[in-house]
Amino acid sequence: TEGAKKVDAVLSTGWKVVVGFAGVENWANKTDGWLPDWLDVPVGDGRIVYIAFDHDMATNPGVIRGAKRLAAVLRNKGADAAFMWVPAVDGDPKSGIDDYLAAAADKKKALKQLIASATTKFEPPEGHATPVTTTPSFFDTHGLRTLTVARALHQDAPFAYSDADGLL
Repeated sequence: TEGAKKVDAVLSTGWKVVVGFAGVENWANKTDGWLPDWLDVPVGDGRIVYIAFDHDMATNPGVIRGAKRLAAVLRNKGADAAFMWVPAVDGDPKSGIDDYLAAAADKKKALKQLIASATTKFEPPEGHATPVTTTPSFFDTHGLRTLTVARALHQDAPFAYSDADGLL
């Protein structure tokens, strides 16, 4: 997830391990992929790693790119990555998991519902949000496919992309 407040909100439900980044792509550097601090984090034992960025994960091109890229790297390291689709709270498209849990009468039950509705493909649930319909010219209709594949071809990209990631 993004930020300490969101980490604290999830930890308050009893989860033992939650990782928060100061932004959707602050787990990676621009040339080598993972930041050195994250290279040895064990995720390759088949565990499910949930990506729970803000509600606008379905509409914000930067968040879309960060979420898909993180999922691809986690899968490359052997984890099962799943996307948690955080509902908007009071219609706020920037609602995060902290806002969602704060609004819930039963935080543990609310988190279990998010987990149960998580998807392994980047497919927002019906009615979640309207996907991006216009994108800058260097994006194709799938988001960042052209830019991402071009980077992979011209760099030693440490990422294993698959059709399931929606990047090919």
